[in-house]
Amino acid sequence: MSIRAYRVNEIKLGGETFNLWHDEKVAQYLDDNAHFDSLNADMCGFIEIPVTSFRAMLKIADNDQVKSNIKIDIAFAKKNKRNYLRYDCF
Repeated sequence: MSIRAYRVNEIKLGGETFNLWHDEKVAQYLDDNAHFDSLNADMCGFIEIPVTSFRAMLKIADNDQVKSNIKIDIAFAKKNKRNYLRYDCF
């Protein structure tokens, strides 16, 4: 069986939701729930977060801006009928 590689023509980024270095409680939650498995040693790469995890992240985030960003992402997911959102961490 082969695995094909496809060229990526475009990636559109939304706004920053959280910072993996500074929002420690959110980062710890994501790490504890195996969302970091796809990141490299520098914590860069793509992660996919289920919308159900955002509710838990809202409860533990200690930064008002991060809480606001998470609420925006929840609304975006609902509007676009998505069960998860993908983040590019760099």
